Order: sequence, then C-alpha cells, then structure tokens
Amino acid sequence: MGVGLVSASRPTATCSVENTFLEASDLLQSTGRTAAVILDEEKAAPRQSADRRGEKVLGVLTENDMLLAFVEGVNSECTVGEWLHGGEARLPSFLVSPLTLRPDMPLVGAAARMADMTHGDFACHHLLVCNAEEDSAHVRLLSALDIARVLAASPEAEVAKLPVTKAMKLRSDVPTCAPDTCFLAVSLGDALDTLHSAKQNCVLAVPSALAETEGGDVSAEHALVGGAITPADALRAVSERVDCCSLSLAKFDRLLGLRTDASSCVILRDIAL
Repeated sequence: MGVGLVSASRPTATCSVENTFLEASDLLQSTGRTAAVILDEEKAAPRQSADRRGEKVLGVLTENDMLLAFVEGVNSECTVGEWLHGGEARLPSFLVSPLTLRPDMPLVGAAARMADMTHGDFACHHLLVCNAEEDSAHVRLLSALDIARVLAASPEAEVAKLPVTKAMKLRSDVPTCAPDTCFLAVSLGDALDTLHSAKQNCVLAVPSALAETEGGDVSAEHALVGGAITPADALRAVSERVDCCSLSLAKFDRLLGLRTDASSCVILRDIAL
C-alpha cells in the first residue's frame, strides 16, 4: 500500500503562521491529530483539509513542538510563525522538501525515512505526502500512528505477526519520574522536562512504594508502573492554560484525567504487533 492512500484516510489539519499556540493546540485537541501543516495564509481559524490552492507549505507544527514550548515557558499567545522562525521547530521550512514523499511510495519506505530521523533533533514521527512540492492544495500528513493503524488493520502483514518485544525499547531506556517520592507530588513541569530531555515519547510514573524490591532498592527494570506522561499531556495543558510549574501531577490528574491507571494498557510480551 502506498503512503498516498494511508495519508488520505484521515483529514490533515492546517494552521496559519498567524495563529497562536493556543489556537493550534485547540485544533490538535479537537481533531485528534498530533501535527498540523503550517501554511502562509493570512490569519484564519485553524482547520482540517480544505481548498489550499495558492498557499505555500512552510512547515509542520507537532505536539513535540508544543512540549518544547511548554517546557521553555513560551507564552501560549506566541504565534506559529514566531516559533517556526525561532530555530527550534521540529519540522521547519528547510525540511519540507526532503521530508515530502510521493503518494506511490510504499509504507515501508516511509517507516525507514522516519527511522533515519529518530536520533536527530528534528521531526521523526511525521512526513508530508504530495505529488509535487508546489502542490500545496493536496499536501497530506503521514504520522507514525497512521502506519501503526494500517498494521493493526492488516494482520496478514509479516511485520504485524512479530511479537511486541521486537519493537519495544528496553525498560531501562525509558525515563521515569519520581523514583524516590510519590510520583503524583511531582510537578507537571518537571515530568514534561524529563520527557523532553530524554527525547522519548513517554515518561513512566513509578510510585516508590511499588518500585521497591524486597531489599529496599528501586529496580528500574522491574518496578511497577503507575501511569505515563506523554506529549499529548503537554498539548492538553496548553489548551487548558495550565501552569505546569505550580501544578502537581495529582492536581493535573483531577483536572484533566492523567492516565495513572496503567492496568488497562498492559499487554503480554509475546502478543503480536
């Protein structure tokens, strides 16, 4: 299957350089997308796919941009354009061309391109799909989640038959917050800062009382998990105008529903991808 069919299966969100972070975060929250294509149009309400003829694609705004901006204390009224030209955007203008795929590229090629970007400082979970660079009216976003959805719907695919252990990170490579205190007392800001500095897509919340072995030592490899903090939490915090430095995970949980119950997300290690 080509990336064109996959990327066209879900609406692509777009925003303007004039839109604020708050407006863009509301868009991503309402559409369920993890990124939006940035266009050079005049300020308008962020939207999903529509007629975009004559508008140039300037980059992509991702939830990891929101995470970084949140950690650095960027005002939610900062415009997308200011962020794009500030030097920290995950998919800025100069990457639009090299990260744009033709619709007939196989999914495996897109996955390989994402894998090549994994260890860099730029986007590795999103690619653009378009017939030609100048054809902005038909630009679509392809995310790592889109690829995962296709695999989930195609159980006959060879990669889908592999056990999850083939794709999992080592537990020791996944960052945790509050290994020596109550994790719900940690501030949301500290948890998101750990998430950003580790360059991972989640931070495990490990309650110390559950993480102790019989000898009293914390075992990072075998400690039980109380929940997880992801870039989506940063997105929600921006959208809800949350002060991350003064808000504990416990209060954030009460306000917006942090996923502190990991039991519903537990799978067996030999289950197929």
